[in-house]
Amino acid sequence: MVISAGLQDCGSESRVSDNWLIYSNKLVFSHETHLTWNGVHVLKHPPTIVPIECRYKRKFRVSAEPLSPTWLPMTSTIEAVGLLHFSLDVIKGDVGSLHQSTVYQQGEPLLLEAAVHSPMHRPLRIYVDLCEASVDSDTLSWPSYEFISDHGCLIDSMFPYSSSKFYSRPKQNILRFSIQAFFFPQYQRKQVFISCHLRAAPIYSLPDSQNKACYFHGPSLSWHAVEGSSNVCLCCETATCKSGMKDPSSKYLDEQTRVVGPLQILPANVHWTGKLTIGT
Repeated sequence: MVISAGLQDCGSESRVSDNWLIYSNKLVFSHETHLTWNGVHVLKHPPTIVPIECRYKRKFRVSAEPLSPTWLPMTSTIEAVGLLHFSLDVIKGDVGSLHQSTVYQQGEPLLLEAAVHSPMHRPLRIYVDLCEASVDSDTLSWPSYEFISDHGCLIDSMFPYSSSKFYSRPKQNILRFSIQAFFFPQYQRKQVFISCHLRAAPIYSLPDSQNKACYFHGPSLSWHAVEGSSNVCLCCETATCKSGMKDPSSKYLDEQTRVVGPLQILPANVHWTGKLTIGT
């Protein structure tokens, strides 16, 4: 995102301080209003205000080059809700293109991609703390099935013959994983919504019990981590990946929940179409 404005536009102010001519303004980010159950709009978050300054030296030699501003670091952080864009999509294959169809066969791999885009932030890494499938977009609906829990444990991969897994990251701000398409047999409509709690953390944060993406690898009967040592996955086996005291230098910048669906799941009808020859 690029905002271009003249030095005297948009209510900018100028002042002189020592040998500097200073133009100052403020960038104001206003949050969206929320509509309550009775139709009233409310604003829950205060605006984010980022001070901006352009400084010019007042004294130059006659032969000096044209003046150019000296950009100073912003003194306020831009780590505010709304400045990060989280997304959760169903994609096709390993190329990352969006899957146009919302219809799946029972047992078919369902590939999802979680991403965070942060043009105004330092580089971030995305984590999927929790994912739940339900028959309705309401995360509190029943029946439901939590297939990722405990800060990134893909527990669905523990089922026998499961192909559910996390994939290597194409970029640090992207995380892909797959589960086998399923439905709730007690529910007449064979559809599911998938709700995932996504979180962004600084890219320099080391993997630990809260910053991880782990899945169970059936052939080796062990947990694998997407990055770092697989020891961070040990708590997945005992469901003890609880949040403890966090290092301020690796604090979470933002977290949001995203939902995809409805996805229509067709029951698999298995019919033998081959030939069987019995020798005598």
